[in-house]
Amino acid sequence: MCCSLPVEQSSTALICKENVMEPVVLALASDERYFPGLYCAVASALSHLDVTSKVDLKVLDGGISGTSRDTLSKLILLPHLLDVQRLIYLDCDVLVFRDLSELFDLELSHGKILAAVPDSETLTLSCDSQAVADAMNLPADRLYFNSGVMLLNLYELRKQNFTKQSLEFLKNWRGYYRFHDQSAFNFLLQGWIDELPEYWNRASWRFDAQQNNDLDCVLHYTSLAPWLGGTRGPAQVLFERFAVNAGLPVNRQIGAFKKSQQQQLFRNALAPFRVLGFPLLSLLYKIAGQKEKCVAYKKAARYWFDYIRNAPTRRQLHHKRAEQIQRMKFKFAVFKSAT
Repeated sequence: MCCSLPVEQSSTALICKENVMEPVVLALASDERYFPGLYCAVASALSHLDVTSKVDLKVLDGGISGTSRDTLSKLILLPHLLDVQRLIYLDCDVLVFRDLSELFDLELSHGKILAAVPDSETLTLSCDSQAVADAMNLPADRLYFNSGVMLLNLYELRKQNFTKQSLEFLKNWRGYYRFHDQSAFNFLLQGWIDELPEYWNRASWRFDAQQNNDLDCVLHYTSLAPWLGGTRGPAQVLFERFAVNAGLPVNRQIGAFKKSQQQQLFRNALAPFRVLGFPLLSLLYKIAGQKEKCVAYKKAARYWFDYIRNAPTRRQLHHKRAEQIQRMKFKFAVFKSAT
C-alpha cells in the first residue's frame, strides 16, 4: 500500500525561496519493525528542507500499525496519491541534515536517469557478483552505487521498462547477487547513473571515523538499524539523541536491542583471536593457491590489528563527541497542510 502526503512548511520560518517550484517528492518504505527509522528519517528530512518547499511524501506501507500511523500523522498530512516524473528515494535508516530540495532540483547529466553515491564498502560490480558482471559483459571494476539515497527519473525508468527488467534479474540471478534492489540498479543501469557527492549518503561508520560532529550530510546507518541496537559510537548516540528530541525514544529494553549489544561485546572479545588467526588463514590460502581469499583474510587481519591498536584513542575521541552530541538540541519545522 502506498500513501502520498503533501506537506507545506509554515511561513513562520526565516528563509524563503523566490521561485516556488514543484513539490519535492520523497519516497520511503517501511514495516512496523522499521517504523522508528521511518519516523526519524521523515522528521529530519522535513526539518531541513527549504522552508517554502512543498513536499509530496510517499510511504510504501509494508505493515505499519494503526498507532504508528497516528504517530506519523503528526508529521505528514492530507493523504493524496500523485503521478510524478521524479522523486528522491530514501532508506528508512537515514537521518537527513541537508536540504533535500537541492538534490531534487539537481539536473541529471545527459543520458543519466538516476543519481546516487558510490558505495563505501562494495566498491565495484565484482564485489557484488563477479559471475553476473561476466555474464552481462560488464567491466568488473565498474563503480558500484549505494541505493539508500537516490534521485530517480521515473519517466525514463518507465521508458526503459525497468520494473519488468529488475524482476527478471532478481529471479534469474537469485543466489548470485548480494543486495536485491541495489544489485538490480547497479547491473541493469550501468552507464546511466550520475555520481553524487558523498555527503548525500554518508555511511555511519564514516561518521564515527570523523574527528568532529559535522552534520552537513544525509547519514546512513548501513550496518545495523540503530533503534534495534548498533555499535556504540557517535552515530548511534546521535540517532538516540535525535529520536528523544523527535518524541520517539529508542527502546533499549526490546529483545533485539539487548541481543545486538551482546553481539557487540562478543565481537570485541573475538578481536584478539582474529588478529592472530587471520594471518595464518591468509598464509594457508596462499599455499593453496586461493589468491582472493588470501588477500581477503590479510586485509581483515590488518583491520582488526588497527582496531585494537587504535582502541584507546578511538574511545577517547568517541567519548568527547558523545558528550557534545548529548548536548545537541534539534529544531523541528512546523507544518501545515498544502492547499
